[in-house]
Amino acid sequence: METIHVNVKNAPYDIYVGGGMLSKTNYLWKKLKLSSQVLIVSDPVVFELYGKKLIDNFSFLGIEPFVHCVAQGEASKNPDEIFKIYDILVANKYSRDCVIVAFGGGVIGDLTGFAAATYMRGVNLIQIPTTLLAQVDSSIGGKTAINHKYGKNLIGSFYQPKAVIIDVDVLATLPERELRTGLAEVIKYGVIEDQSFFDYLSRNKDKLGVYQPENKTIWIKIILTSCKAKAKIVTIDEREQGLRAILNYGHTIGHAIETITDYKKYNHGEAVAIGMVGAAIIAKNRGLVDPDVVMRISNLAKYLGLPVEVKGYDASEIINILKLDKKVKEGKVHFILPKRIGLVEDFADITNNEIMKALKELEGTK
Repeated sequence: METIHVNVKNAPYDIYVGGGMLSKTNYLWKKLKLSSQVLIVSDPVVFELYGKKLIDNFSFLGIEPFVHCVAQGEASKNPDEIFKIYDILVANKYSRDCVIVAFGGGVIGDLTGFAAATYMRGVNLIQIPTTLLAQVDSSIGGKTAINHKYGKNLIGSFYQPKAVIIDVDVLATLPERELRTGLAEVIKYGVIEDQSFFDYLSRNKDKLGVYQPENKTIWIKIILTSCKAKAKIVTIDEREQGLRAILNYGHTIGHAIETITDYKKYNHGEAVAIGMVGAAIIAKNRGLVDPDVVMRISNLAKYLGLPVEVKGYDASEIINILKLDKKVKEGKVHFILPKRIGLVEDFADITNNEIMKALKELEGTK
């Protein structure tokens, strides 16, 4: 088991990474001195696969958690689902020292985190992410949210967990598409701050199409490197006032694509992959990077089974959606653009024409 410390101000916590971590939950529970009032929020698929293992660990402590399952998919991040969680907590007289466990992917983490942040003005949250995307990104840093009909994650808060528990073994049952969507966020870390990590991914790309136990050390390295990168960034800038904005690389266009397709055609990582290529195209058109940088990002994403183009949507509508993005400041859409592999910068002067041109190129990116 490896431990990564996230030293955010006033709410530090640890990320525990390794194989067989679900079987160590009881040990970590005692270490963290957590309450016996526990609500597990999961989805039916994850709970069917791993719920018994988690429940058995709680039984060693004499704890009988309440379990609430939510349908998979971005559509579950809505006010109705939040109030179902509130209703369970109130009906069972859960107090402020209770613990809510997010046991699933990014949707479960976002939804559960927002419930924990807002019930009784904040209760204990434990993240046990079961998708690669959640393990390397959404479970770390305290972002919690639900969606609004006009955009993704428009209603939310920053709320840090008490711990993040990552069991690499659960990747063995993760569908290949979900594995790929997590790899989009992994690629992102290489582009924004670590060229050597990007090169490592490129060298080992043949081993990343599916999770195989014999490659566990590679997957653990990928997860550890990604978690350390995010932990470092959110420690410096917890609330996205400066440095943390670089984590939004690929997300500006990506979120707009998710919204315009009603979260159905592309999952989050697929949309981010398109967004990363789109941002690289804008950088290329500005003369910030050579075309080779666009091709390296595009080729790696494409090799790993991620989309790198988007067709059939009104570019002007995508631009209108961008203007509702959380990253808009003083009416300006912020884009994180690469200056090379391993270095990016925040730009607030991107014109509609530049975005339009990039979207045009995304229709035929190879």
